[in-house]
Amino acid sequence: MKTKISVFFLILLLTTLIVFPVLYNNILISESVSLKNLDAFSKNDTIKFEFNQTKDMEVNMNIFFRVNQDYENYSNLFLFTYLINDELGDTISIDTLEYEIYNNFGVCLGSGPSDIKTFDKIYKKKYLLKKGRYSLNIIHGMYSDLTGLDNIGFNITK
Repeated sequence: MKTKISVFFLILLLTTLIVFPVLYNNILISESVSLKNLDAFSKNDTIKFEFNQTKDMEVNMNIFFRVNQDYENYSNLFLFTYLINDELGDTISIDTLEYEIYNNFGVCLGSGPSDIKTFDKIYKKKYLLKKGRYSLNIIHGMYSDLTGLDNIGFNITK
């Protein structure tokens, strides 16, 4: 019996050592901003992320956010994104992302077991990001200020 338990824990340990580095090895940058302390995410607010790209590389960029049960103004969310090369002072890309938050029956479409749901969307896929200093500015495109957004962020993966 002790041998079976020992073998089980040995297999579990080896699996953990192999799987976890593989899961997080591809993340180059991951940043987020908490919005919990704000009364609302104003339509005049800009969320700004600054990052350095150390070499020319094809990457995937994702934007994610979390909502709680207080997000009830709209069934969707529009985000306007501005990718800016800070060294050149040049806006490289302007995009509009639409997220469907609730379906027609009022069911939240995000992932997660609790009242806080996570939404993740590919912003740029296989995008050639050249070496340099960048800013990613995000504003929302809704008609009024938003409540119920816990945080918003982005990540860059290989």
